[in-house]
Amino acid sequence: MSIYYIYIFISPILLLILYISSFFNFKIKNNLFFYKSILNNHKEKIKLNTKPVLLFHAASAGEFEQLKPVLKRIDRDKYFIIQSFTSSTIYDKSNVWKSYVDIGCYQPFDILFRASKYFFNFIKPKCYIITRHDIWPKYIVEAKKQGIPIIIINANIHKNSLWNKQLLKSFSLFIFNKIDHFLVPSERIKNNLTKISNCLNVSIISDTRFAQIIDRTLKNKNIQLPELTILLDSSNIIFGSIDENDEKIIFKGLKATYPNGEKDLLEQKQKLIFVPHEIHPKIITRLCNQVESLGMKATLYNSKQKKQSISEANVIIIVEVGILAELYRYSQLAYIGGGFSRGVHSVIEPGIYNNLIACGPNIEMLDEAKEMLSHNLLTQIDNVQDLSNFFALLNNKNQSNKSSKAFILQKQSSINKIINLIDETV
Repeated sequence: MSIYYIYIFISPILLLILYISSFFNFKIKNNLFFYKSILNNHKEKIKLNTKPVLLFHAASAGEFEQLKPVLKRIDRDKYFIIQSFTSSTIYDKSNVWKSYVDIGCYQPFDILFRASKYFFNFIKPKCYIITRHDIWPKYIVEAKKQGIPIIIINANIHKNSLWNKQLLKSFSLFIFNKIDHFLVPSERIKNNLTKISNCLNVSIISDTRFAQIIDRTLKNKNIQLPELTILLDSSNIIFGSIDENDEKIIFKGLKATYPNGEKDLLEQKQKLIFVPHEIHPKIITRLCNQVESLGMKATLYNSKQKKQSISEANVIIIVEVGILAELYRYSQLAYIGGGFSRGVHSVIEPGIYNNLIACGPNIEMLDEAKEMLSHNLLTQIDNVQDLSNFFALLNNKNQSNKSSKAFILQKQSSINKIINLIDETV
């Protein structure tokens, strides 16, 4: 508890840092300066509402994707749905979330003076539902003070989480004891929580991301990017959400696998698809240069700006955000980025399309990655030889991992259980 008061004490210093950062970061600036005006725009609509208010919170686009299966199935005639975001990147894309909710807004930064009290007094929610790990101390304390039930779905308190650090154990206990219900995706996560306190209310329910990926696959079953159908005639490796740390091992592995560069790709009827985690011009230039160093030529692809034909391309770099999940339908092998830095990205998106999947060793934050590894549905890459062995699997034209798809289908989240819990709580 003492750490909580230290957090409050240093909040003005953190706020000053935030204000300075806002001059260089539009995401911070938008939330910091416009959250009140956006709420005021909805004042009349909130005032006229007579239904119980459910407040869902997602930090950014990835977390909102996890909420979609719940928002799709919840009774909109019964509840008034407010969706809050931390990041302006997802808030600004109202076409992505507007049809799922009644109102969208920013959740003010936790360190703003009395922001949580102002926010809850304005919205008056009957339940506060958070996904994953965007847990802000002042909001939890204020919600408990106002008698607002708190549910966390897809709770991901992994063993390396800050909440599990020994120095913060008393702080974690103070905050977590105020949360009414944790919904976790596995026994492993449940055990991590019970190490903090065995008095927490924890239930195991499959991660909602499984339901979302299945929903999206069914919805887009007949949707294809016409220019990319050429990829159906070749065997392809996709490198999804890769960063600079991934590149260091990827290009060493490619050099060992394709010593003759583009000639080897042509002879084997194989193509490489690179999807960087960020599409900054410097990153794209770096990728192009590294591809060229292999004796290959990169072609840039953006479905909205079709400047180059990819019919003859053997190496394609995607310079567009938001289409990675659909690109996996065109690949057989998928290397997923992040495993040599902060943590691997989604490994179930390629799995639904029967890709063989590999990634770096940092999978602690992604529970399904650990489970897939234990079931031999994921290849962990520790060195160049591991990666070369993985690339060699592409030579087997019948290679696919139907077990990965089966794993995902059986993991469909019990969305009805989540909705029933919300009904019982409200």
